[in-house]
Amino acid sequence: MTARFPAVSVGLPIVGPHAGPAAIEQVAVAADRLGFRSASLAERILLPVHGEAQMAYGLPDWPSYDALDTLAWVAARTERLRLRTDVVIPLFQQPVGDLTLGTDGAG
Repeated sequence: MTARFPAVSVGLPIVGPHAGPAAIEQVAVAADRLGFRSASLAERILLPVHGEAQMAYGLPDWPSYDALDTLAWVAARTERLRLRTDVVIPLFQQPVGDLTLGTDGAG
């Protein structure tokens, strides 16, 4: 009989003052190596901002990385880790047909 462990997942840091390629890769690679079940993220277009965390125009001072691009980038750096999105806003994504060669009749 094989022991069953709880499925544990981790969130990827794609928004906030600590978000960035190095942090995303560090979390994803460590989760993959340690046997976490999956890594997830949520697409955020609008962010709640307060006091010191905003610039003169009222926007956050930190980056927000694209959810699908980040998952593709992480997939190239991990082996077993399942990748998932918790929220994707379809209006901000290109249709899949645009990403496939020849679907517009020109290819």
